Amino acid sequence: LNVTAAQHEVITYPCVAGELLEIVAGPGSGKTKTLIARISYMINLGITPNEILVLSMTNRAVDALRTALAQLVGSDFAASVNIYTFHGFCNKLLLEHGKDFGLDPSWQIIEENGWRTLNSMVEVRNIYSLQKAVNEARTSQDVAAIARKFKISLKSLQKVLRTLKQSHMKTYGDVASEAIQLMTENPALLNNFKCVVVDEFQDVYPAILEMAVAISKGKHLTIAGDPQQAIYEFLGSNPETLSTISSHFPNFTIKRINLDVCFRSTPEIMKAAELVVSDTALRDVVRDPGPLPVLQFFTTADQERSFVCSEIRRLIDNSEGVLRYSDIAVLSSTNASLNKMKESLSGSGIKSSRLMTSPSWTASKVAHLVDLLRVLHNPHTNFPLICALNMLPKVGQALLNNLYQSSLDSDTSLWDQLELYLCQEPLKTPGAVPVLKQFVETVKTIMAGEIEHEGPVGIMEALHTLVEQCLINKIFPKTETGYDRTELELELRSFYDSLCQLEEQKLPNDSLVDYFLKHYTDGLSKTTGDQVNLSTIHSAKGLEFPIAFVLGHGSRWQALEESYVDEPGEVERLLFVAMTRARNMLY
Repeated sequence: LNVTAAQHEVITYPCVAGELLEIVAGPGSGKTKTLIARISYMINLGITPNEILVLSMTNRAVDALRTALAQLVGSDFAASVNIYTFHGFCNKLLLEHGKDFGLDPSWQIIEENGWRTLNSMVEVRNIYSLQKAVNEARTSQDVAAIARKFKISLKSLQKVLRTLKQSHMKTYGDVASEAIQLMTENPALLNNFKCVVVDEFQDVYPAILEMAVAISKGKHLTIAGDPQQAIYEFLGSNPETLSTISSHFPNFTIKRINLDVCFRSTPEIMKAAELVVSDTALRDVVRDPGPLPVLQFFTTADQERSFVCSEIRRLIDNSEGVLRYSDIAVLSSTNASLNKMKESLSGSGIKSSRLMTSPSWTASKVAHLVDLLRVLHNPHTNFPLICALNMLPKVGQALLNNLYQSSLDSDTSLWDQLELYLCQEPLKTPGAVPVLKQFVETVKTIMAGEIEHEGPVGIMEALHTLVEQCLINKIFPKTETGYDRTELELELRSFYDSLCQLEEQKLPNDSLVDYFLKHYTDGLSKTTGDQVNLSTIHSAKGLEFPIAFVLGHGSRWQALEESYVDEPGEVERLLFVAMTRARNMLY
């Protein structure tokens, strides 16, 4: 490998238990290459691959580490190294060992669609307030105080908490907390690991930091990060974590090494980025000079999108085939502006695709299929059934609330309460009764066919039957107005691909339905063909592109032109991360 002196020092630093190697690595400084080479060096020292645990914050970072390691040491060695996201490692720990220590093995993670359903049940002002309230209330003795803090009625918050508990649904915070408890009370579960590597350490929030401390006891620890790329303060991360590392690991001997050479961006791009964040870890840029970044002002978002479309066209046309659409990324701080940008690009005849840290279908209407599959897996689990019933036509929220409240009062499942309700032939909701009867009968018919033993094709056919016979129009609207049928077909294909991928990963005797419901968020959204990349800045973390457009109209950094601060905040760091995704040209 051709490496700098600092990279060589990192790669060959001794792997001694009780020692911590802290790597501060600016954007484009070869951090991933250096970490992978260090893991290879560990293996050459005689540490077996399965004694190495590598943790990062996102699926994308994990995927990049796995791919790079396989290229360096071969796929067999790479497959034996334990590389996970923090949440992925927690999931694995709870699924494999939780039952042995008295933890419920039937839990599932609540995703975005589930939060929306909960929000409609209790009419909270926004989903994020509800999420924060639930996360705090699950570990607090004073639920009433949490309800007042987030301006939610105590009865509504208690109803949500009870729904989640009875349905065995967990938040990501629950999973982390239970995994930490499991590790703390049963440290032998971690005895196999000798070396722990943590990437993107600047983004760890308190629960993840507590987990890192628990995992690394008595082991060698290597951490890597950059405080100027800390962009997850809204999750509770603290950019000062790296600079105060000794307070979190007081029993470790700490060695700090800076990777201060930028190999990615041109000097012009880095000079512009350092106008936003001046105190970076980088001291040298090795790239040849390139074009000056373009700073453009617009009075409306429509003007900005129009400029981006025309400029992309101009770049492609003038490149004489050298430049591809996939060389270009459009980045934004919000999903809403990316959706508008996608519409504008499509109107200009330019294809684009979203870069996401989970399969693309999880952020589309197709994600509702997960709730239907959970019902087919076990209709007596209340929360997925609530989500499914919420999709049916002519079934109002008032009826759902009454049915669910009756199930709570009688301490029966919602499914049992629904069957009882239908046997009574109620007259108050004649429009809803036939729809609910059809749904119950269809679910029973599909379950009688033993969907648990089906493969990807059988699962898709079962879901198609349920959707078609019950007119679940939130997934397949009867009118094509307002929804791109081609996009729907692509997301359905993505859903099917996830089924196929997980069928290959599961053990022969495992149920594909059960395995899918536990692991469907694993892996990355893959782009196809020559398309412009659209991404939030958070999702683009760790990526680079020859050309990057950073949308600014309506963003929080519009005010930066009028002020300058010595200590950059989250807004400045977010813009810094966006700007340093560009290799050659920046807008």
